[in-house]
Amino acid sequence: MNICRFLWLDRAVITAVCISLVMPGSRAFAENLQTRSDEATSLQKKPLVLDVALGDRGTLLGYVVDGKGVRQGSKQLIVRRNGEELAVAVTDAEGRFLVSGLSGGVVELEVSGRATACRVWYPGTAPPVARRAILLVTDDAVKLGQREFGTLLHSDPALLGLFLVAAILVPVIITSATSSSSPPAS
Repeated sequence: MNICRFLWLDRAVITAVCISLVMPGSRAFAENLQTRSDEATSLQKKPLVLDVALGDRGTLLGYVVDGKGVRQGSKQLIVRRNGEELAVAVTDAEGRFLVSGLSGGVVELEVSGRATACRVWYPGTAPPVARRAILLVTDDAVKLGQREFGTLLHSDPALLGLFLVAAILVPVIITSATSSSSPPAS
């Protein structure tokens, strides 16, 4: 008998079935799937206002870091309220800045083109959740091309199909290569 011909036929049928099962449905599923990066984008659209307690004489203390947490020296910080520039400061070598003469209310802090809204409070009037200093990040930690493995499978149906086909074919090939064509001796 020509068993090799039927083994290749079985493999071809399994491959075709796997590809047909994966490709049509996964595209629709992937388009409706909300990934963590989509959630982060939707969070960035909502304004997030941080509460910060001012020090004596209306001083605002803060730090500027990049996306990896490295402190950024010599960065210019602009403090605005309702579009009006209130103060300008430059970070020291440790990424620290100190702005004096602020009054309570909502201000916008801009560093390297990124703006952060915060609500500053006079000493003794800040809510318990208010911070004593603010941390400003100049860029995102995640760059293009960096994703978690799970989101990668849901975003590209061809890649998911490739993984499924490999998961099926590799054991089949290994089994057929290690098995002998003669029946076991009894």
